[in-house]
Amino acid sequence: MNSTYKAAATLLQELYETGQLRPAGNARAGAMLNTLRKMQAEQAQLAAYRRSAQRIFHDPGRIEIDNSAPISADEPDQGAYVQAWVWVSVNDALDDGLSIFD
Repeated sequence: MNSTYKAAATLLQELYETGQLRPAGNARAGAMLNTLRKMQAEQAQLAAYRRSAQRIFHDPGRIEIDNSAPISADEPDQGAYVQAWVWVSVNDALDDGLSIFD
């Protein structure tokens, strides 16, 4: 989960729990808190795809999947795309037209 999002959700939760944010008296604040809770639950579900990608495909120095890798799930009940880093050596790139002498 994005650290900025997590910090915002934590702050709102603390404000709510200490009574500084009163959703019952402020419909917009209540809606915002409910939206954040829903997003947090959705992100927790999507994180399972990231963990699976790390378990199945992670290969140090060849295929790297960050703990905060973006996930694209148009149909999460079918699967999702998880962003990964793929290492390409200079020699491989030279084979495909890279010029280091320009």
